[in-house]
Amino acid sequence: MESIVIEVKRGTEPFATASGQALGYRVYANRVYLADYRSTPFTHDEIHIASHLGIGLILINGAKCSEVLSSPHYRPITKLNLALMEKLALGSCQVCNSTFKIGESKNAWANLSRENLRLAINKNKGVMFWNRELAKRKNRLGLKVTKDGSTHERRFICPDCVESVFSKFKLHAEE
Repeated sequence: MESIVIEVKRGTEPFATASGQALGYRVYANRVYLADYRSTPFTHDEIHIASHLGIGLILINGAKCSEVLSSPHYRPITKLNLALMEKLALGSCQVCNSTFKIGESKNAWANLSRENLRLAINKNKGVMFWNRELAKRKNRLGLKVTKDGSTHERRFICPDCVESVFSKFKLHAEE
């Protein structure tokens, strides 16, 4: 799963400030860019600063965008990366590690079945389930204590894996 965050600016802020803001997003994404709306190219010093900080640069000039400097690849904090993906209605499949659409803007979970594999197979949806064992371990260690024993440790399986892997179990169970 590759995630990219682009900090878009109007070209009126100090370059160092805008660069620092873009850099901060590496905790969320694999690649980070500063896109700046301007009529003149980035200066040599600005490109040098961005390269040193490890951010990519995109020049926005009118209706045209061009990548001036590529972003290096980062390993974001998993929890923050997954939260970002969910806000974009995307999930990461626990079987194939692909990124897939889990919902729509009005219904964040529209493309998923909640722990109902049979329903997911019949409706060609993905599956959302909760990793309760992980939640119990976190509770025991005091990392994430919940009073009611609930968990927010959501995991997903994409519709393709439901169809190609798990639907085979259903067919054998019915024979």
